[in-house]
Amino acid sequence: MGNLKKIQEVSSKYNITSRTLRYYEDEGLIPSTRTVDYAYRMYDEAALKRLEKVLSLRNLELSIKEIQQVLSSSDSDVMLQVLQQKVERIDSQIVRLKRLKTVIADFIQETAQPRNS
Repeated sequence: MGNLKKIQEVSSKYNITSRTLRYYEDEGLIPSTRTVDYAYRMYDEAALKRLEKVLSLRNLELSIKEIQQVLSSSDSDVMLQVLQQKVERIDSQIVRLKRLKTVIADFIQETAQPRNS
């Protein structure tokens, strides 16, 4: 089994659950190696490199679908397009949060003002 790592080893090394690893495998994000005589999911160096890329993309808060798009294409334009869409979503969130902040600040100000009886 040479350079192959068990699911528990990979899970521990990358601080993710074995369930997450199985999910990533089920979604086609990472491959595992299994032999007929060995029941454990095993991961080779290429799978670990791919997992590192998946985890990096997840840290950017990309969805599984977006990660699938990026990984299934060798074209860097796909990555740029996905990241641009992410920036646009962040910009929309910023606008929404600024509006929310204004509404909350106004509510606080109105609530804190002494009431004339």
